[in-house]
Amino acid sequence: MVQRLTSDEMKAFGVVIDGRIMDNGEKRFSLKVGGKGYIWTEPPADQQPKWQNAHYHGGLHETFIVEKGKVALAYIESRHSGTYTVQIFTEGQIFTVPPKEAHNVYMFAGSAIHTLQHGMAVPNPEKASGVDWFSASPSFDAWSKKLSEADMEQLDAESMYRHS
Repeated sequence: MVQRLTSDEMKAFGVVIDGRIMDNGEKRFSLKVGGKGYIWTEPPADQQPKWQNAHYHGGLHETFIVEKGKVALAYIESRHSGTYTVQIFTEGQIFTVPPKEAHNVYMFAGSAIHTLQHGMAVPNPEKASGVDWFSASPSFDAWSKKLSEADMEQLDAESMYRHS
């Protein structure tokens, strides 16, 4: 017979269920075990979308599934000597950011994503919770946050040309 677990019983197994509204207004709902797991994210319907904060993970991969709309991924491309790159992904597309790759995500209005964090988490000793989340360079964060949607579309076109 199936045994339903209470919230307290799940916590005893290391399961964390969390819901937050981030500084940029995004709604995030997560289910994590051992610092990795699943996150549902969508931007606020009543305000202009904003960039997240540029960051990287020490050991986690982040796999994104675009459920609806489109998202922009800004990242520092290591194989092109640190080039700042933007790619846009649309509904149904899947992409993965590897560990140690600085990146930032922008969710266009009406979008929603699933994020899977998988791999070996590397705790950040500067974070009280010990999460595998490290701030990217301030210059990359500032660069990504100043991009308009038109800038992102143009950079995506240039990125696709370079990757073909």
